[in-house]
Amino acid sequence: MDTISSLLNEYSSILEIQRVINSSLSNTSLVVYVLHDFWNEVGDPRITKLPFLNGGPFAVLFCVFLYLIGVTISQKFMETREAFDLRQFMLLYNSLLVMLNLAGCAVGFWFTNFGLETWFCKAIDRNDLSFETQCKIHLGFSYFVIKFIEFTDTFLFVFRKKKNQITFLHLFHHSIMPLTAWFGVKFHPGGMTGFTPLVNSAIHTVMHYYYGLSAIGPSMAPYLWWKKYITLMQMAQFTAVFFHGLHAFFIPNCSWPILFRIFEMLESFIFFVMFLNFYLKNYKKKQF
Repeated sequence: MDTISSLLNEYSSILEIQRVINSSLSNTSLVVYVLHDFWNEVGDPRITKLPFLNGGPFAVLFCVFLYLIGVTISQKFMETREAFDLRQFMLLYNSLLVMLNLAGCAVGFWFTNFGLETWFCKAIDRNDLSFETQCKIHLGFSYFVIKFIEFTDTFLFVFRKKKNQITFLHLFHHSIMPLTAWFGVKFHPGGMTGFTPLVNSAIHTVMHYYYGLSAIGPSMAPYLWWKKYITLMQMAQFTAVFFHGLHAFFIPNCSWPILFRIFEMLESFIFFVMFLNFYLKNYKKKQF
């Protein structure tokens, strides 16, 4: 009887262990689904082989976290050090960004009939694997990658000890843009989602051109009087983006997701207010 009782106890223990293992596997599967598989189910299947786009946005969030940590550590590092002279690097870096943004803007306007297609609520066919569509998808992906490259802007400020330029607006803008680009490429690559990258690439072409000129040296100072107009251009951009999102609500049976319209309007409104505050603080007050 003792032997039978022992066997039954061992069998019960095995069953309990098996139950715990099955439960763990079930929980693990749920976690994998929430963190990875779900995003691929609802996202565009054509982009899952691109870096950062297979699964959820967590790799992007981690990169943004590393960016913010890196900025904090770099500022601590520079507290007791002299500013670096990075003018040559800045000239090369900004020249590269001018070329990348200008190329993206030019190609984007070419593929979207000078941007008109980004206003017509054209439905996205997730089975469309044509060459033109693949080019549009990779163009959106390149815009996403550029948002990471532009993290360098902040570190140039840090190592040149331009602490006054590392504002909340600057950090917030650089942190949110990779996420915005990720969601656009992940769920709706093309169509109306292409409007923001088009105008943003145009503005950033001008902005990096300005920074490239400023990197040449003091001799360029007389030709850099138009800095405030970059901020005005950015505010005009956010105004256009806001009305782009609003416009979609008045198109019957618009296929562009409502969440995208709301987020585009909300994001552009927040940025407009922040840039307006920056403009008033840095330019208007100087006139009095």
